[in-house]
Amino acid sequence: MADYIEEPKNNPGKIIGICRIGLIVAVIIGAVISSGCLGSSGSSGSSGSAHYQVKVTTPGAWAGILSTEGSTKSISGTGSETIEVNNPRGSLTATVWKKDNSTENMLMEIIKDGNVIKSDESNFKYGSMTLFTLV
Repeated sequence: MADYIEEPKNNPGKIIGICRIGLIVAVIIGAVISSGCLGSSGSSGSSGSAHYQVKVTTPGAWAGILSTEGSTKSISGTGSETIEVNNPRGSLTATVWKKDNSTENMLMEIIKDGNVIKSDESNFKYGSMTLFTLV
């Protein structure tokens, strides 16, 4: 019987990377399962007249995925951009991530009828965030 027990090595950078990859994979799987085209004016949705937008504010390059019940859309850009979300159904999930290693701030907001209802921000290198709301 050995008296030697090796202490586990803690590598927070590796853990964060694995968590980020897991989050992205989960969102992509949800996108593959869903069908339709988010933001198309011909999509059927709820009869409510709420106007939704997702706003990304950052100086650098970014990418992400928007999803609502039955629809997904890949998004990307450089700098600030506001994306219209036409006829969301059930819920709205927005995931964005920085495509560079800058520590510049990235802000994401979900806007309903001109009012910010959800927001998050990150200044981490390659930072990512997800916002969710029922619609």
